[in-house]
Amino acid sequence: MLQMKPYRIEENVVKVLAFLVDSRLPDVDGDAISKSTGLTPENINDAIDYLESLGAVDLYRGMGTTPYKFSSVSVTAQGKYLYHQESKIAQPKETTGYREPEPVSGKSNLRDSTSPAFDYDIFICYASENRNEIARPLAEALRAKGLRVWYDEFELRLGDSLRRKIDHGLATSRYGVVILSKAFFGKEWTQKELDGLVAREDGKHKVILPIWHGVDKEYVAGYSPTLADKVAVSTDRGLDSVVREILTVVSYAEQVSGVQKSLDLSSVRERARSFRAARISKIIADETPMPFYGKARIAHHLVPVVSLELDQEYDLKNNVSVLGVKLCPMSCMGWNHTFNFDGFLTYSGGKEGRSHSYVQLYRNGVIEAVEGLLLEPHGEKLLIPSIAYEKELINSLRTYMSVLETLGVKPPIFVFLTLLGVEGYSMASERFLPSWQDRRVIDRDNLLIPEEVVYRYDVDPAEVLKPCFDLIWNACGYSGSLNYNEEGKWSPRGLY
Repeated sequence: MLQMKPYRIEENVVKVLAFLVDSRLPDVDGDAISKSTGLTPENINDAIDYLESLGAVDLYRGMGTTPYKFSSVSVTAQGKYLYHQESKIAQPKETTGYREPEPVSGKSNLRDSTSPAFDYDIFICYASENRNEIARPLAEALRAKGLRVWYDEFELRLGDSLRRKIDHGLATSRYGVVILSKAFFGKEWTQKELDGLVAREDGKHKVILPIWHGVDKEYVAGYSPTLADKVAVSTDRGLDSVVREILTVVSYAEQVSGVQKSLDLSSVRERARSFRAARISKIIADETPMPFYGKARIAHHLVPVVSLELDQEYDLKNNVSVLGVKLCPMSCMGWNHTFNFDGFLTYSGGKEGRSHSYVQLYRNGVIEAVEGLLLEPHGEKLLIPSIAYEKELINSLRTYMSVLETLGVKPPIFVFLTLLGVEGYSMASERFLPSWQDRRVIDRDNLLIPEEVVYRYDVDPAEVLKPCFDLIWNACGYSGSLNYNEEGKWSPRGLY
């Protein structure tokens, strides 16, 4: 047994592990650890022995490594997880040859589970046979929603260490989406990735989000009853449904007034919908910040989650120079601005003292934009200008998100799109329009499009709005918007 030492083992383990993780080097030698931490070779050997017993490091041994017991060392996924997630390292048992450590006052230097230490929101675990059909489309759809996604095709580059890159992804992703299929259960590699995610679940924090692809609960139970018992979503419901389910269960830790607060979207979604419904009722009743003309209107709402969760107000007065310029109403070349009871208003001119477009910024960060010029009747024809309205909404969403970012409003943000007074309208999908009789018209007066969610400001507004546009085109008899290419990018091919 080693003699009693005048240092605390736990402190040295923390120093060594912190250096291994923060250095981001594939492997390091003992001299590099000593130079960074100030520890003696004996201290380092003892700490590395203990980390190896936890599975936190891999050792490479060779000749001529004295005074160290290893030639180089690399941190594993388990080691990164301990560093990012645990409040302290478990105490070593006496049988390892270490003394019982003395009590350590204060908190460990290791980050706790509430720390925003994740590099990724989602790690996607799948079998290669399912790449084209589900894994890649899912990864791209989640990334389009603003999530940070670890997906092998996004992350791996020529010359990368496959094992180390995957270990890093497993350890630093908030959730693991596991695509369970017949091919999945036949792969050793996917089982190892799954084991890495299982090791992170402690009964308190959900990590694994199962996706059933061509299998059911009975099939999964034949391999893992525990895995089969987890609530899962099936790809039989379609990719959009899978994406929505993942977004619903993902909780984002937001730093609000210096206090960590977990925002679960499912708890505030209904309140956002109720707010939108109440505002739409007011708009239909012509109870708007400015007198408005025209029956058919486009309404655009951005509802930040923090605006619903907290008693939040933003400094509009000291940002008036920015708001007056950037908070542009839709479909106008010039506009006026003013403060009002609810916050800050920009508006354009119109007929008989009435406005055809305005933006209301509420003091709590909610934005309401309403426009009536794009849907003005063309003689007797009621047409939605297929390119013009999409372009205007894409540009407006980009502008309004920029305004919220300037004010310091934190995502997530619910994005709502509503078309009012559009019964009998059809989609103008070509520059030279076919006859009126060839068109399918919208069969209801108001289209309340389901919300989308923006999680980060650096997202493409066109990708955020695509599901909304697709539903409007569906209402006009099309399978989806014709303005997107095969890669899902907005790429209009006409002039109207």
